[in-house]
Amino acid sequence: MDTINNLLTLASYDNTLTLGPDAYEQISISVWNNTVVMQIFDAPGGHYQQGNWGVEILVSPSSLTLQRCGGVRFKTNPAAGSSAGRIVAQAWRSGEPLIGGGVQLTGSLTGSGSITPPPNSPLNFQHQGVLVAAEPTLDFVDQDGTIWTVSDDAPNTRIKVSLPNFLQMLTGSGGHTIAISTGTFTWPGGSAQATDVVINHGLTSTPTIIGVFPSVSGVNLVTGSWFGAGVTQFTARAYTTGALPAMGTTTPFAWLAIA
Repeated sequence: MDTINNLLTLASYDNTLTLGPDAYEQISISVWNNTVVMQIFDAPGGHYQQGNWGVEILVSPSSLTLQRCGGVRFKTNPAAGSSAGRIVAQAWRSGEPLIGGGVQLTGSLTGSGSITPPPNSPLNFQHQGVLVAAEPTLDFVDQDGTIWTVSDDAPNTRIKVSLPNFLQMLTGSGGHTIAISTGTFTWPGGSAQATDVVINHGLTSTPTIIGVFPSVSGVNLVTGSWFGAGVTQFTARAYTTGALPAMGTTTPFAWLAIA
């Protein structure tokens, strides 16, 4: 038996990608990854010594069997540039065991012999361009109020996925508007441990998520850091857990409002 064991095609014919010419009974071939160019050596009357290499044939990824020929050879399809195919082939002479049959091939064969995606796994899933896994199923998991909207758009042969509402807010998509600004709390002095500030958010509707972030040690937000939210403004409150600030002391903050 002569073989080609999982070799990438080259731009031109090469002995490593050639079986024959010889007196073969049968040749079994598997073409992987990309369409290749194949030539068959004819053997008129079984006399392979008198044959010739025939016309070039384009072969897409598949498995096939040749009979009544004296050899076969392969090269990369020039129309595909550098996109080589992988060849696995066996040729038998009279009296040697024959392996028959074959199925349509899917996936991609690597140099180590592994197949990506594995059988029955039609999709590669990547993160930042790096393969995470090749699996037949992708599961969108709802968690902690994150509700994905997933539907089958059968007429257009696709699945449609919508961002959860809070992600639409954070990204400013889905008609949501984000407003970010900075300011200061001004302390009244005396025994006051809390101070409020009215923030004009400038949004077109009442905010649904508001965050206020003091940046001074010992100053915290009241639980529910905002109140009195309205169409044009809301009120934020900070309090101190340490010494009372002197009158007129200011505490800087940044705020985020989404509507």
